[in-house]
Amino acid sequence: MKRLIFGIIVLVSLSFTLQSGTQLDQAKIKAAIQNKAILLVFTGSDWNKNSKKINENILLSDGFRSYANDNLEIVIIDFPKLNKNKLSEAQSFHNKIVAEKYNATMQIPYLLLLDEKGKVISVYNTNKATDASTFINQIKHSIDGAKQ
Repeated sequence: MKRLIFGIIVLVSLSFTLQSGTQLDQAKIKAAIQNKAILLVFTGSDWNKNSKKINENILLSDGFRSYANDNLEIVIIDFPKLNKNKLSEAQSFHNKIVAEKYNATMQIPYLLLLDEKGKVISVYNTNKATDASTFINQIKHSIDGAKQ
């Protein structure tokens, strides 16, 4: 009986390990195939005021969505606090793994531009929610600089 329980625990742990990073890994594959960069967004969607401003003023704007559709793979790493927005255990585990690699100090919000291999190209100051066109220009500048 102990072996059975131990085996189940190992399988569950292995399952989480294999799935960790899946969202980001899929974005890397798509970015490589489609020649896109990756925007990694760490957010506290239901509690952080600056996260909400970035979402409203930039990420959900028509101009940004149009630009992102052609040029970016976006990965949202959310850390909600309200029970109604609670993530699944698998998604929470995934987010923690990605945060350990890219945001060890747990800054929220925190936006990074990555290449298709996951190398950081640029980190964006998120203390001030800017407008979409300014942010798009910052991304373009970062991508151009990384190509040189």
